[in-house]
Amino acid sequence: MCDHLQVWDYAANHSHFLAPLPNMHTFGPDMRFYAKHNARGIFMQGIPRVPGGTRSPMCAWVVAKLMWDPSRDTRELEQDFIWGTWGNVAPSMTAYYELLADLVNIDQYPVGGSRYEMTESFITANFLKEATRLFDQAENMAESEQMHRRVEQARLSVMYTQLMRGPDEVGDEYPALIDRFASIADREGIRWLGMHSGTMQLDMKVEQWH
Repeated sequence: MCDHLQVWDYAANHSHFLAPLPNMHTFGPDMRFYAKHNARGIFMQGIPRVPGGTRSPMCAWVVAKLMWDPSRDTRELEQDFIWGTWGNVAPSMTAYYELLADLVNIDQYPVGGSRYEMTESFITANFLKEATRLFDQAENMAESEQMHRRVEQARLSVMYTQLMRGPDEVGDEYPALIDRFASIADREGIRWLGMHSGTMQLDMKVEQWH
């Protein structure tokens, strides 16, 4: 179509910044498609100001590697990042990311892009239960305060989904989960949970959950 094609792509769910989004498998094929069709520049929009949102550090690192060489294997890059950054909790985080990737195999996975809502059935109760167990394990194994904080950041994604599903998803621990989520999010400087609704400001959403 032209000599200088530039692409603006999205790597995140902008309706729900913290929602689990198993889209890592799409980056390699997308980058190879763009390169094949003469794209000279790619802007991959994520959520850089929301720690814990959509695996932002991993996504940025994997996408940067693929921009340099689209032939790289996304799975290998993902594993390289996990084992290079998560220290002794890498086994638990590897298991979590594999659990997240397995959601793609579920029939209800949305086809239409990044703006799915939290009612989507592909995020199953079994996923949330096993993810909670893995994050409990990772927190208990963390050898430093910095690593424990990093695990808590990543856990916000699961906690957010549970809160959006309502008390029936969590049970009697729902009020305590609200308080813990709000405490971690506030500590990390998170003020907005999504950009497509006026009710997605952190303090407003916490008040709504209460």
